[in-house]
Amino acid sequence: MKTSRLHYFSLLLALTLGRAANADDSETFAAASCTTFATAAVPVNAFNRTHTLDDLYVVLFKPGAKFHSDSDVKKYQVRGDGVVDHEGVADALRSQPAVVVYGGKPDSKDIDDAVMYVVTNDGSLHAIDVKSRVEQWSYVPQDSPKHHSVGGSIRVLKYDTNGDGIVDPGDNDRVILFFGQGRGGDRYFAVDVTHKKPQLLWSIGPTTAGLGNIGQTWSTPTIAHVNISHAAQNSQKLVLIFGGGYADARGNAIFMVDAVKGTVLWSAGKSDADLNLARMDHAIPSDVTVLDLDGDGYADRMYVGDMAAQLWRFDIFNGEPADELVAGGVIASLGTHEDTTRRFYNAPDVAAIRRKGARPFFNIAIGSGSRGQPLNIDVQDRFYSIRDYQPFDRLSQKQYDDAGRKILEDKDLPDVSANIGASTTPVATKTVATQDPGWKVLLDTPTGAWVGEKVLASATTVSGQILFPTFTPARSVSNDCAAGVGSNRLYTLDVFDGSGQYQKLSERGIAPQVTVLFPEQGGNSAQAPHYAQMLCLSGAEVLGACRTFNPLVKTYWSESDAK
Repeated sequence: MKTSRLHYFSLLLALTLGRAANADDSETFAAASCTTFATAAVPVNAFNRTHTLDDLYVVLFKPGAKFHSDSDVKKYQVRGDGVVDHEGVADALRSQPAVVVYGGKPDSKDIDDAVMYVVTNDGSLHAIDVKSRVEQWSYVPQDSPKHHSVGGSIRVLKYDTNGDGIVDPGDNDRVILFFGQGRGGDRYFAVDVTHKKPQLLWSIGPTTAGLGNIGQTWSTPTIAHVNISHAAQNSQKLVLIFGGGYADARGNAIFMVDAVKGTVLWSAGKSDADLNLARMDHAIPSDVTVLDLDGDGYADRMYVGDMAAQLWRFDIFNGEPADELVAGGVIASLGTHEDTTRRFYNAPDVAAIRRKGARPFFNIAIGSGSRGQPLNIDVQDRFYSIRDYQPFDRLSQKQYDDAGRKILEDKDLPDVSANIGASTTPVATKTVATQDPGWKVLLDTPTGAWVGEKVLASATTVSGQILFPTFTPARSVSNDCAAGVGSNRLYTLDVFDGSGQYQKLSERGIAPQVTVLFPEQGGNSAQAPHYAQMLCLSGAEVLGACRTFNPLVKTYWSESDAK
């Protein structure tokens, strides 16, 4: 890899590390130093304002200053109330940065022409040049309270009309960033960065028609194509799909919004929605997993969990009006409705699975754990592998509402905890039959005593193995901000019977989701290629779990009668 690509990676790591938990069950940044920066207000005309945007604050960094993760860069932040604050760079709590490759100019392509975008815990959106590591600008949406997080991850829509890899505004290419406020508020924002200079496209929240039930915007929007009859949509039918958010009395909803206009096109909820569902009585802070099952470019299926540990499935009927667009219901109830307080905060990982001699299924991997209360040790959390044996069937709402339809419960799933070991993969002592609805793991290995272990990140399924990290809070938490607050494990479990192992991670805060990298093919000829070993990481930690996986190899075939 080129050095600049390594820069992308190092910047991403610097901004995603350091998640930790406080004794009051709130999350904080595990900074390398406890240093804080005092705020000093000065007249706004003391600095030159280089951008004029009605709905965004402008932040000017010291010319030539490098961006670092340890908050040692001072910045001047122009606020909407007419003062300028002098402070350090905030942390990127619960936020995953995004890198956009602009690709240079049509006559001089440059793959290293890229910008990293990240939202930080002071309510700012930052743009960092990946070559120089110099911050270009930082904005705070006016609707975002100062010093409150814009804690959601960024979703990028890069629309390249001719597919040449270059963002050329003259070809009507577009780059739009979508993000929410996390704990900081109940709004979503769309910022156009096609020209590498931000322009607010829209801002939506509880005052927007159709979003009155939205909570704190924890759910990162998923970009998809959905065709809705008789709806005023953008020409590409691009939509954003997200959960209703984190709240006590709100957020029990799913929304579908026009990606360009910010208007609500469809919603599901307990009442006053296009799809009213009696069991949708708990908030949905999770991202929504969206699938295109037939490869036509349009979304066909959605899966999501909620704060009652209910797992939902939805079928999308493209071309229908909003009130007939989606059918859905609960396929598994593993929490509050079954007398336990387990919760789902993370998007389910869905993988198509088939074994010779058995019917295919979608494996839905999801673990429970309270992201809002990571130090809780009272709830006995689980990891679940649930099988949807109707992967390609579209169900009607009548079928979902059928009183005879089975909704899975915790007791229906075989417990495969005994199939897991600490260092080497043990022989599976608990079998899972081909007709079983899945399996579960009790997170109390190896002693059998509950110590508060929980799943706070989405799983990743690769090469028939499910990888997911867990977090266990320390029994006592120091007030020292640099002290460790718990321990993490990485589980690698077989998708069919849950057999596998766990390893201890070095991360002391909350470990992030596993990322899988596929290096470029090597070798000196097409006849003797070298397929590099895939690489798995959790944050900055390289995991040994992938060393036994087979690399993916491209296979080509042709059919003489194909049309």
